[in-house]
Amino acid sequence: MILTALLLALQATTGTVHGTVRAHPSGEPVPHATVEVAALNRRAVADARGYYVIAGLPAGAHRVRAVAVGHDSASAVATLAAGGSVRLDLSLASRALALEAVQVAAAPPAPGRDAPGPAATHIDAATIKALPSVGEPDAFRAIQTLPSVAAASDFSTALYLRGGTPDQTLVTLDGVPLFNPYHLGGLFSAIDPDALATVDVVPGALPARAGDRLSGAVHMHTRDGGSDRWRSTGGISLISSRIGLDGPLPGEMGTMLFSVRRTYLDAAAAAARGAGLIDDPFPFAFTDAHLKLSSPAGGAAQWSVSGYLNDEGFRTPDAWTDDNNLTWGWGTRAASARYRRALGGRWLVDARAGASDFSGELTVGTGPGTPPERPLYSSMRNLMAALEATRYTESHRVSGGVELNAYRFAHDVFRGSEGDLARLLPHIDRVDRIGSVALHLTDEWRASERLSGRLGVRVLSVMDGATLLLPRAAARFGVTENLALTAGAGRYAQTLRSLRDEESLFTAIFAFDLLVAAPADRPSTSEDVTLGVEWASGATAVRADLFARRLSGLTIGVPEGDPLDTPLLVASDSLTGSGAAHGVELHATHRIGRRTFTLAYAWADASRTAHGETFTPRFHRPHSLDASMIAPLGRRGQFSARFQWASGQGFTPAVAQAPRLVYDPQTGTWRPGGTITVFGEHNSARLPAYRRLDLSIRREFRPRLARGGTLTPYFQVVNALASRNVLFATPGWSERGPVIEYGPQLPTIPTFGVEWTF
Repeated sequence: MILTALLLALQATTGTVHGTVRAHPSGEPVPHATVEVAALNRRAVADARGYYVIAGLPAGAHRVRAVAVGHDSASAVATLAAGGSVRLDLSLASRALALEAVQVAAAPPAPGRDAPGPAATHIDAATIKALPSVGEPDAFRAIQTLPSVAAASDFSTALYLRGGTPDQTLVTLDGVPLFNPYHLGGLFSAIDPDALATVDVVPGALPARAGDRLSGAVHMHTRDGGSDRWRSTGGISLISSRIGLDGPLPGEMGTMLFSVRRTYLDAAAAAARGAGLIDDPFPFAFTDAHLKLSSPAGGAAQWSVSGYLNDEGFRTPDAWTDDNNLTWGWGTRAASARYRRALGGRWLVDARAGASDFSGELTVGTGPGTPPERPLYSSMRNLMAALEATRYTESHRVSGGVELNAYRFAHDVFRGSEGDLARLLPHIDRVDRIGSVALHLTDEWRASERLSGRLGVRVLSVMDGATLLLPRAAARFGVTENLALTAGAGRYAQTLRSLRDEESLFTAIFAFDLLVAAPADRPSTSEDVTLGVEWASGATAVRADLFARRLSGLTIGVPEGDPLDTPLLVASDSLTGSGAAHGVELHATHRIGRRTFTLAYAWADASRTAHGETFTPRFHRPHSLDASMIAPLGRRGQFSARFQWASGQGFTPAVAQAPRLVYDPQTGTWRPGGTITVFGEHNSARLPAYRRLDLSIRREFRPRLARGGTLTPYFQVVNALASRNVLFATPGWSERGPVIEYGPQLPTIPTFGVEWTF
């Protein structure tokens, strides 16, 4: 009671400044801006919606300053009465980011002053657009520049975080989980970069409020429409065209953002065929679209409603149907609603609900005029709702909430298939339903100017199944003004798993996951520990993390020698195993004027144990290096380069080959029947090292007729060094004996396009 009375007395003599940081003149929230009262050495980092709170300030007048990437700083004076609160929204004048150097923060933050523990990495839309990519800007390709994120191949944008698989990473769009947000089987992500505000990557030491996955989380936040006027953004590339509109709704009801993107590969191929340039069409098309309605700027309450659609399809041309005909359609949909309200500057209530869905159907016939069967059908659905309340005081931020999830998975895979097709795609016919309720409670506190901590717990209850206690903890200690030590640990669980076998070659090409429910009484679990050091001075920031992770209750298929022979799907839930990963990650950024240099390096060891065998996963690379540069080119141009080097992935070597003889009972003789290959230890050999250089040049023009708008043509080259990177290895035979035959990754691909803003 005495402690409570003291706290109440302290709150009665101090006040709170809170508000939203917005861009001027559009009025869009500025995510992760830094807000500070420099005279008192107090600061806060705004959330993804630009909202900040600085509590425990003494009564009187205080100058509050905000800084953020791509914006001029702004400040204003807030006058506080004892025990009162003041809402102070700050407007930061936007700078043209197309030609600005890219960085994660406006200036490297002083260690020990931000949220406790290893921090999430925030990537904004300008970063995504500046980096070279395959065809056009890609959020997932940009994420893969981080040392904690890896890709299985050039053909897949699926995300592998610290030895985990894509199904073990939670990917959300405006708070709603997304299923398979990919185009062209995973060649690039299905998220329009013009619709994004920021992408937050959390590879470990997750807080208790984070969703239930084993390896990490990637949260994508769409931006609000501008509140001052209507704008148009868009672009045309060799792959697709996109256009976006955003602006205020009538009657100051709020703002709207709409964007749509469609490929014209089908139309371009049809035109080329009509001109006699090619013989056959390419009947593939995709469309993705975003729609978001948001509340007006200002006020204590904020709401938003958003929708997302991704639709793709492929149909075999008539010229290809001598043997079989194929029709394949698939797509992802998501919708979300969110309501946030600040109560007196001390409380923030956040409620959200959403639904997401993925469905796909593949039909195959055996020839012209043959009625098709339905060999593959897949459907995945999620309904979710969450409520969270946060209490702010001078030294503490206490939050708690509840999250409900209901999943339905239905798969009918290649019923009636035979031979090699049945071996690679085993028969699966199942419908799973699983639900969960999660309660979480977290206390973040600042014990001193140097020390901050976070303690939390998440309780996950699976419907008709297990209840798990998942503790989380993190801390940060500022050794000096520029140096900080961080630590974080936690236990995690998930109620679903993927049918994919990551040892199959086809999972490196197709990113799609077919998810099913994990056994309700024994969900998969993991534990991780992260120790880090951060140093920042001037325009340089360096971060190093040492991590260890253990995974239990994984479903792992029986390893095969040749990845081409490994089934794509693991049908049985009884094939269980475990996993582990540990390593060191380094991430450094340095700015010289408008030039930004970034270096990321990771060394890691990952393993899977199942069926009495411990092996390295096929997707894992022990060493990886990623270096990028973004620099001005003239007054309105920009040059960017990205170089990647990584050690080779594992493959299973052939240790012996012998001719196979087949006995013919009719003639009583033996005849050649191919070769028999004896494989060694699973993934004990390594493919050649990987290296790739991507380049991009952009030039901004401001036509007079555009009235302040811009046109930005760009030219990109993927794999500019023409490196012969290897996707897989398979044993072969020549006159001189056994040989290794390699499958290639992407060749040199030049692309060009143009983007606009009006």
